Amino acid sequence: MSNKSPSPLQGRGLGRGVEPALIQHAEESYPDECVGALFARDGVLVASLALENAAVDRRHSFELSAREYLRAEAEAERLGATLYGFYHSHPDAPATPSAHDDASWFPLLSFSVRNGKADPLSAAAWTSPRSTYGKTH
Repeated sequence: MSNKSPSPLQGRGLGRGVEPALIQHAEESYPDECVGALFARDGVLVASLALENAAVDRRHSFELSAREYLRAEAEAERLGATLYGFYHSHPDAPATPSAHDDASWFPLLSFSVRNGKADPLSAAAWTSPRSTYGKTH
C-alpha cells in the first residue's frame, strides 16, 4: 500500500493517464504557461491534447489560435468524446484563477508550476464559465 496521497485531480473525474500528461506538458513548457484541451466521455476526463500557446507574453498568459481550437475540436471527434474545456499552468504563481482566467468563455483547470515542477495538489478548477472556482481538494 502506498503512503502517497491521491491527487485531488483524480477526484475531478480524470481518467488514468490524463494527469501525468498535464504535468509533463506543464513542466516542458516552463517557464511559459502551457495550454491544452480536455476531453470527456460520460463525465470522466479521458484525454488531453497539448496545444500551442499563441500569447505574445507566454510567461504570463495563454491564448488559443483559431487553428488550435479547431485542432481540439477535430481531436474530440476522433476520440468520440466531448471537448470539455481547457487546462493551463501558472508558472511560479498560485493556481488561483487570474482576472484573465475568470473572464474565460470555457471551463478551465489551472495549476501551479514552481521552479519547473508542476504541483497538481494546487489545482483550482471550475466547471462553468465565469463561475466561482473551487479548489479540487
